[in-house]
Amino acid sequence: MTAATYLYLISLINNFRESFHYLMILLVIPIVISGVTILIWHIEEIKDKSKPNFWLKSSIVSVFIASFISCFLPSEKTMYLMIGANYLEKSGIPTKVEQVINKKLNEYLLEEVKK
Repeated sequence: MTAATYLYLISLINNFRESFHYLMILLVIPIVISGVTILIWHIEEIKDKSKPNFWLKSSIVSVFIASFISCFLPSEKTMYLMIGANYLEKSGIPTKVEQVINKKLNEYLLEEVKK
């Protein structure tokens, strides 16, 4: 896949993530309305509470599903970091950095042993 494809997918996934956030916010409205309706009907002792109960339960389940999906979709910044790390691994620079770190660590350990 090319870099342009990755950038397109990043923006697309980020839009999905934002839409799940908006969905969670919009689903709060039916939860509040259903809860208030159930309380009013409970006070008035109306027997048939199935319709507000259905809306309340389905809204709560939808909020949990949207928040679960939203939690596992990475943010735009995280996706850019993942692509950068992928290209960095392919370039071979991390192995050179690791070699330099190992060399410096070995020098440090030799100095500590001499003391």
